[in-house]
Amino acid sequence: MIAQPVRPRMKQSRKHYKGAEIWRRAVYPCGQGIISLFSSRHPLSTELVMLLKLTLSLLCCLPLSRETELMVEAGRDAKVRTVATGTLHPDFIEASEEHVAMQARNRRQGHPGWHDRYAHLQAKHPNLRIAEIASESWPNQTLAEAAKDAFTVSWPASPGHWAIANKKCVYYGTSMKRSRNGITYTSMVVGY
Repeated sequence: MIAQPVRPRMKQSRKHYKGAEIWRRAVYPCGQGIISLFSSRHPLSTELVMLLKLTLSLLCCLPLSRETELMVEAGRDAKVRTVATGTLHPDFIEASEEHVAMQARNRRQGHPGWHDRYAHLQAKHPNLRIAEIASESWPNQTLAEAAKDAFTVSWPASPGHWAIANKKCVYYGTSMKRSRNGITYTSMVVGY
């Protein structure tokens, strides 16, 4: 028996998202319900649930921005536990993208707007501990070099940052953005 696709209800938002982002945001909230529906009613429930979870994670995380793809690839290459154990989640990706956008706009590394991002994520994911880390590149590094340096040089050099970057987690989001002065700002937001 083949499952018929369920059309998710999309929430209205003040922001205007591109079609792919709307799809990603609409699929994830209904996905857990679809998984529990099939897990209790299908004779091959274990295999079906695993397949649905894999499909859900792919639909929720694709298409990713080029910057996020580079960060995830750099994290996988560095064998960072967060990237290996966690699932990319649209809420965490959005928080990370907001973070790097603020850093690039201010041309300064830091955590501007963290309280707002934290409150937003904590309201949506009340059972998770939320943390955020950031780094900045040397001037005029390529995006790939900046991503690699974040996972292999910057964050490992700080015990506090590395404790967050290299921890098992449930969800994470990561991104980077280059400012007009040629410095690339990176961020990772983690829920564990």
